Amino acid sequence: FTLNKLNSKNIGLTGAMHNFGYRSDGSLARGNINVEDKPNIQKEVILQISNEVSKINSGRIDFLDFGNRINTDNLAIIEKFLEICKARNIYVIGYYPPYAKEINDAMLSLNNDYGNIYRSVSGIVSSLFKKYNYNFYDVRNISVIGSSDSELYDPYHPTEKATIRMLIYLASKEPSLKSYVDISKLKNQIDKESF
Repeated sequence: FTLNKLNSKNIGLTGAMHNFGYRSDGSLARGNINVEDKPNIQKEVILQISNEVSKINSGRIDFLDFGNRINTDNLAIIEKFLEICKARNIYVIGYYPPYAKEINDAMLSLNNDYGNIYRSVSGIVSSLFKKYNYNFYDVRNISVIGSSDSELYDPYHPTEKATIRMLIYLASKEPSLKSYVDISKLKNQIDKESF
């Protein structure tokens, strides 16, 4: 990767390096998704979710492998980041991003170390944020933000609609964020998004 690639029309390192992303600006863009594409994408997502849940239930955890213990090195890095932000008077809002409700439910139901870690990690991270007077939100279950699995590009990536819903959810909880966000306009934007 070279600096001249930063002149790319795409936003974000993935977009600049690979000319690919989930969003139309290249910052993880799927390109322009037409309303006609939505049913096919949703069918594929339902199949992917089903496959992921089957893997989780059979003990093969890939994407959500938090490990069978808390990684204290990662927690120390997060804490250092929060400490630096606090010293620089930067307000941080933390969150776990939304993904398929069925996958979240499957992980929560595991009666093993993976399930225990999955259930406890949000509280541990939240406590770390609280130490610096910041808030942390667990919206892994997409329904928490008023969305559903029908607003996913794949089992782990929300569509534009779901992302807007998440921003509305966070802004409604965080006065410091609410001052930067026009919730009414965002609600209108949800209706304009095709997916």
